[in-house]
Amino acid sequence: MVGNYVTDMLSAACHFRCSTLLWNVGWSAFLVSAVSCGSERPGLSGTVSPSDSLTNADSLHSVDSLRIADSLRILDSIRVADSLAGPDSVAVDSTPPHVVSHSGIAFGAWSLWDPTLGWRGWPAPFTASVNWTDDTWIISHINAARAVNHRLVLQTTDHPPSFYSTNGKFDLTKWKRDMDSYRSPLIQSAVETGVADGTIIGASVLDEPKRTVWGGVLDKAMVDEMCSYVKGIFPTMPVGVVVVHWWRQDERYRVCDFIISQYGWSQPPRGWGTPGGRGDVISWREEALAQARHDGIAIAFSMNVINGGEELDKCVLSKTGGPGTYKRHCRMTPKQVEEYGLALATAGCAMFMWRFDDLFMSNPANVEAVKDIATAVADKQPRSCRRPK
Repeated sequence: MVGNYVTDMLSAACHFRCSTLLWNVGWSAFLVSAVSCGSERPGLSGTVSPSDSLTNADSLHSVDSLRIADSLRILDSIRVADSLAGPDSVAVDSTPPHVVSHSGIAFGAWSLWDPTLGWRGWPAPFTASVNWTDDTWIISHINAARAVNHRLVLQTTDHPPSFYSTNGKFDLTKWKRDMDSYRSPLIQSAVETGVADGTIIGASVLDEPKRTVWGGVLDKAMVDEMCSYVKGIFPTMPVGVVVVHWWRQDERYRVCDFIISQYGWSQPPRGWGTPGGRGDVISWREEALAQARHDGIAIAFSMNVINGGEELDKCVLSKTGGPGTYKRHCRMTPKQVEEYGLALATAGCAMFMWRFDDLFMSNPANVEAVKDIATAVADKQPRSCRRPK
């Protein structure tokens, strides 16, 4: 039995000599699968506890353990021999590397990519997206985007507010602890490469610091501290925040590179409680650009197609795109999507819409409006979301 086993292993090892590349690919896939099963991050189907892992390990028969060890020793020996024999004896991957190519101003949707589902439909006509990610999925996220010449704004710390709060107030220490999970040479290298080839537009440190759920402790100085902290981990990556341009207008950003300011029909150009006509997207855009220059930052635009239409007691289809997700908040009509999108899309460093939605995209008129925006930005010079010098 033992002699036959060794003979079988040697035969398998000889086969391995001719298929090193395939073995490595399979082994890499196995490792990714194994790591994924142990995560407790949102969106995963299950978890594996340490005690379960030990129980499974103890159940392995000692003979099986020896066989695994023997096979690994044989494979390692052949690897060493191949490396000493010289390059002619090593299998070479003849597949040419993917050449990254981006054109036009980045245009996309929120939540276009999911760590467990992948792309929510083919990314086109979108050329960019804003997505939640974490230290478990960020590398595969970047690779998935690069493979289809897609550009990303990463939301690296996008847990619910309670995750970063203490006694109902935003806790910077908790936020930094979450951000520290990215301090991995593999992740840092992947991000640096993604920035260099244009796959990564930048990262947002927080979603809407103006919201009351943060306890009223956030200001531009603290957001700057957060941007600085991210830059300490990813020095080459532009870093910004998702927040309307009129938040704390008397303060300045000193470190952050960009903001993403989102438009909705009911929002006056200078914010709630200020004069200005609703639905006046041109005045809103000009105020946003002026504030960005005042703050010394780049600006990307977005529009809320799900809750940013007219506010009515009943979101009748004759006047709106249908009910949104909140009372009296209606979806934009296809005409509004096109009008607002074309007004904003070429004015900033990127253009987004909140959010990708199956119902919204099932309307052919909405799809045509989205395609018109994509066409408008396609021949424009790509812009950086890095802080102007």
